[in-house]
Amino acid sequence: MLKQVVIRIEEGSFESGFSVSLEFWQDDKIIDKELDCPKLPANPDFPIVYDKWKTFILSWD
Repeated sequence: MLKQVVIRIEEGSFESGFSVSLEFWQDDKIIDKELDCPKLPANPDFPIVYDKWKTFILSWD
């Protein structure tokens, strides 16, 4: 039995946060959805941190 949870990022920005919804899957079928999820909080520094991480990882080659 395969179970998955899909987090869908609906809309928003790193400055204001993101609305999300959840889908619960079992055996390749959606068995439930949660549309009234708390908003992911703002994190305006995330793109900068991601760029630093990406540069670090790519330097391994």
